[in-house]
Order: sequence, then structure tokens, then C-alpha cells
Amino acid sequence: MSRQYLCRLGLAILTLGVVGSAFGQTYEWAAGEAGFGAPVHSLAVYDPGSGAAVYAGGEFASAGGHYSINHIARWTGADWYAVGGGLSNTPEALTVYGSDLIAGGWFTISGTTSLYHIGKWNGSSWSPLGSGIGASLADTVYALTVYDGDLIAGGLFTTASGVSANYIAKWNGTSWASLGPGMNDTAYALTMYGSNLFAGGRLTTPRGRSSACWARWESLLHGDLHGDGKVHVADVDLLVPVLVYQDADSCHLSTADMDRSGTAAGADIQLFISALLGG
Repeated sequence: MSRQYLCRLGLAILTLGVVGSAFGQTYEWAAGEAGFGAPVHSLAVYDPGSGAAVYAGGEFASAGGHYSINHIARWTGADWYAVGGGLSNTPEALTVYGSDLIAGGWFTISGTTSLYHIGKWNGSSWSPLGSGIGASLADTVYALTVYDGDLIAGGLFTTASGVSANYIAKWNGTSWASLGPGMNDTAYALTMYGSNLFAGGRLTTPRGRSSACWARWESLLHGDLHGDGKVHVADVDLLVPVLVYQDADSCHLSTADMDRSGTAAGADIQLFISALLGG
């Protein structure tokens, strides 16, 4: 074997080694996984203390070839299993709050337990959150998240356990409450970013402010325009443009409008200075 051939072979082996280490492990969708009898709408990972599993919610009544798995199932890594007695209709959203899995959607019952559009699973049984969300079968929960220690639910509803809550509500572990004045239409999506809660949907006037189908729930600390939980000199840089231009669509106006008059004006400057000085 010639020295030139050996050099070429060695270069090829070296190249393969470099390429392999550069690209690392490759991935692909698993084939032949047992599926569902109808569409899946929501997914979450939950560990009740006995091991984590993937939970799926949707329109189905079977999973992995197993029947009587009503609208929610859990995957342990090898097979799908029922989650208690299941749910009476589709859960549009799943999330974890505290030690429970929370489901929100079109359902109203699990077995004989009333779960009006929202319920919690503790690993062994379903139970309600208050008397539920909404006042009719046409109401539903589309989105769930956790924000500032509270469970937040968004959807198509105007009440939560009898409390007025326009399309968005919060649960503190014992009771439901409105999140400010709420929205003017359906909230389909919720998420956290930094210290702010974001909502997306058909809404156009959250808190009476003009908004194109999304909104940010800001810190209510007077003068905290940065949303970092404190008032300091850096907030001045954001306050001045709002005071000068009075931009109704500014994402900082609601925080700069400290006296909730609808505009940022002289009274707000006094409140800001007081907050800046720790008063």
C-alpha cells in the first residue's frame, strides 16, 4: 500500500472523526409509537411523587390501543394508561401547579366528580377548584400557566366560581379572583417572560388599553417601568418619553400612570419621586 494512499485514508478517517464530533448525536421521530384515536390538544409532564410521566389531553377515547381512556392519558415510557375516570370532554390546556396536575377545557365532570371546565389530579383522584370556571357549557378554558404563585386561567368565560372574571382569572390555592378588569374577549394563550405575564387571543382592549390581540400584565409597583420589582434611576429613562409623548399604546403607560387617571402627568411625577426615594 502506497504512502500516498495511507495519507488519504488517514485524512478521511480524521475528517469523519471531526465531523462526527462536531455534529454529535443525531435525532429523529420515533416510528411505530402507539397513538390516539383522535387529536391531542395539550401535553404536560407531571410527577405525583411516584415518577414523572407525560400527560396528554384531547378528543380521544382510546390511547395505545387501549379503550375507555377518556380525553386524558399518561405515558410512562412504555405504554399509555388512563388517568382516573378521565374527563367528559376535551382538555385544551394542562399545567402543573404545586403538587397537582391542572386540566382546563370543555369538560364538566370526571366520573361523578363535578369539574366545571377545570380540575386537578393529585396522582390518585380528580377534584374541583372551587365551583369551576364559566356559567354555561359554551364556556371553556383554553390556556393555563403559573404566575407570581397563582394559577392563571384564560379562555372563553366571564365568571370563575361565581366571581366576575372577564376571560382571565387567578387561583391562589383556595379561591378564584379576577386579574384586574380582565379582557374584552377570549384569551387563547398564556406564558411568562421575566416578571411579566403575557396573554394572546381575540382581546383588543385589556385593562381598557388598545392592544392588537395580545397583552402584558405588568408589575403594579408604582414607577417600576422596567418590571424588575424596584424603582431606581434607570426607570427615569422610560418614564420621560411616556410623559412627553403620552403614547396610549406604550407598553409602559399603564405603569407610568400611577394614579390611574388614564394619562401620565404631574401627579404621577410626584408619586414616582416618592417611590424613587423609598416613600
